[in-house]
Amino acid sequence: MPKFSSFSSLQKKRENIVCPRTLNEIFQSYSIMKKIIISAIIIITFIVALVFGTDAYKYIDKKIEISKMPSYYSELAIKCLKDDDDDGCCFYSVQAMEYGNYKLSEDGKCGDGFTPNMILCISSYQWCEPTKP
Repeated sequence: MPKFSSFSSLQKKRENIVCPRTLNEIFQSYSIMKKIIISAIIIITFIVALVFGTDAYKYIDKKIEISKMPSYYSELAIKCLKDDDDDGCCFYSVQAMEYGNYKLSEDGKCGDGFTPNMILCISSYQWCEPTKP
C-alpha cells in the first residue's frame, strides 16, 4: 500500500518550496505587457496617421492653390502633381511663374529682351523673364 502523507505535512512542504513568482504576479506582468504593447500600437498608429495626414494636407492644399490659378499655370501645376513632385520644387516654380506672369521657356531659350530663369532644384520649370538693364 502506498504511503500517503497528511494534508498538513503536504502544506508544510509547499511552504518550504520557494516560488519565484506567485500566480498573481504572473498575471500582473502579463497585464503590464499588454499595456506596453497596446501603448506601442497606439503610438505607431498615431505616427502613421500623422505622416499620411501631413501628406494628404499638402496634397489638398496644393489642389486648392491650383484651383485659384489661371488655366495656363494650373495646367503646369497639375503636371507637377502627376509627376510626383516630392520636394515641391516644380510646384513652387509654377507659383513663381504665376507671380511674375512669366511664360515657360522653349528648350531653355527665350526671345529677344528675355532671359531664362528657374528655381535651383531638379524638377523646376524654366521660364523667361525680361532682361534687366
